[in-house]
Amino acid sequence: APIKADAISNLHFEDIIKLVDMLPDSTREVFYLYAIEGYSHAEIGNRMGMSEGTSKWHLSVARKKLKELIKQLYNITNYAG
Repeated sequence: APIKADAISNLHFEDIIKLVDMLPDSTREVFYLYAIEGYSHAEIGNRMGMSEGTSKWHLSVARKKLKELIKQLYNITNYAG
């Protein structure tokens, strides 16, 4: 089945922020700093008192959880994004 790219492209920044706000605290903060503010994992690690690897782990968790939330929100069953 085709990827429902139209549903994904219809997500507005505000919608994405609402989903990001549902993430656990540290995971949310890493996502904001990396994806929105443009910090590197090394900078995030220094800022948050964690290793660069832990920052990367939080980003990975954030992406996985956001995909799950988007699937739930739009009932997308075949989104591989």
